[in-house]
Amino acid sequence: MVSPLFAQLRKASLRELHAGLHIEDRVTALIRKQRLLHYPLGTDIAGVWREYQYERTKPPDQQWIQDVYFFDDERQKFLIICCTYEQAKLFQTAQYIEMDLAFKMVAGKTNVFSIVSWNTEANRTNVYAYVFMNLETTVAYKVLFERLFRTLGNVGRKPVSFAYMLGGEDAAEGIRTVTVDMCKKQAAGLGTYLVETFGSGLSWKEHLQHILILCRVHIKRAFRKKFGSHPATSVIDLAFASKSKSEILRYFSEVSTTWPETANWFKNKQHDWLLAGLTGEASRIPIQWWTMASHHTGICESSHFVDNEAIGRKNSLLGAILKTKRRVSEMLEKNKRYIDQDTDSTWKARDNVNRIAKAMRQTDRRNRKSAEKRQERPSLPWKPTNPYDTIEVEAPLMGPPSAPASDIDSLVETASVAGPATSYTPSCSRSRSRSRQPRQSLAAKRIQQLEQEVKDLEEQARIQERMEKRATLMAKLANKQI
Repeated sequence: MVSPLFAQLRKASLRELHAGLHIEDRVTALIRKQRLLHYPLGTDIAGVWREYQYERTKPPDQQWIQDVYFFDDERQKFLIICCTYEQAKLFQTAQYIEMDLAFKMVAGKTNVFSIVSWNTEANRTNVYAYVFMNLETTVAYKVLFERLFRTLGNVGRKPVSFAYMLGGEDAAEGIRTVTVDMCKKQAAGLGTYLVETFGSGLSWKEHLQHILILCRVHIKRAFRKKFGSHPATSVIDLAFASKSKSEILRYFSEVSTTWPETANWFKNKQHDWLLAGLTGEASRIPIQWWTMASHHTGICESSHFVDNEAIGRKNSLLGAILKTKRRVSEMLEKNKRYIDQDTDSTWKARDNVNRIAKAMRQTDRRNRKSAEKRQERPSLPWKPTNPYDTIEVEAPLMGPPSAPASDIDSLVETASVAGPATSYTPSCSRSRSRSRQPRQSLAAKRIQQLEQEVKDLEEQARIQERMEKRATLMAKLANKQI
């Protein structure tokens, strides 16, 4: 229904009719006044540029917005690098880093790229830099790495180096491994940066074979997103555990033949630099570095979640940058307090033993739930790494079944009676059925665990009873002596 004011004056509000008729409450007016005083150009890229110019007037040790770069003349595609002097100094000792892109902190198309590693002294996460960008191309990532590593070197007063460029020995300083998700734009941008900065006659793909590790969780997630609960999922786990490059290629070839719909996906993963990021046997990273490095970006993704919880989601660009600055100050203060005073802000134990034990419990719980789901839905793919997956198959997924040593004589006798043996090439079955004689069920295992727990409780009760009797006797002896 049209209001009488709009019908008579063709104005939707009193503010449009005359500025003097605009009535605003006192609190809202004060907030808007302070906002205009502090950020006269708003909270978008124009406000960030003004804040960046103001940051340049501060001493280098107090600056937060270190660099603002525009990809176009209209200043719509940008790159903003933020870090403190303390973060840049910590980055000088970083060896195994993770990099990932987050999408929820800033409203709109602006994403947040961060570099993270695990601080073994403080048992906490170290975030070395935040990059706010709204362009995702190979050239954009090349510019990102070029300006980011140069900024960290300039702020920290020491250029960034990579250990494999200095001989690849344990004594070499610099970054040893970089763990990323399977984004080809990021990988190509990093490789192009290494070629243009260090050269050494290697192509960008050869550079990546010396430093890149791909996140296994992202690889499985990408496969599951495209094919759903597919039987070929277990082949990815077998590829991770392969001992040679030829074995990986054999797995990929056989599974592509068995399930043609996955042929293109596995074919795209057969590039040398991708295989090097999947398994240590195909990588040029020293095996001791490969073992020490993280094979997932879980630390980086968990830092994104913690940042979003502390800062909020869908912030304005300038608001996210300023809130992140306060968040970094709190993080550095907690790390310093933990190292200096050995005190933490939470009651949780953060030493290596407790973290490993917690991770083992979580893995065990996930494996149990996965096995229970597969008991209910046998069509789900078999996971060879899950010890609770009790559904047997007629033969291993890939390759021929191995004969026991005790059956060698019987095989020889059978061959001599039946005549010359014929060659047989095993193939993957399209659907695996459950064995008629399955292994011990989960219910039976659970019963055994409960029986063992009952025995343990009975033993504890007997020990407690003995301790009480001993205490009673000691008290009687003490009374007699008195």
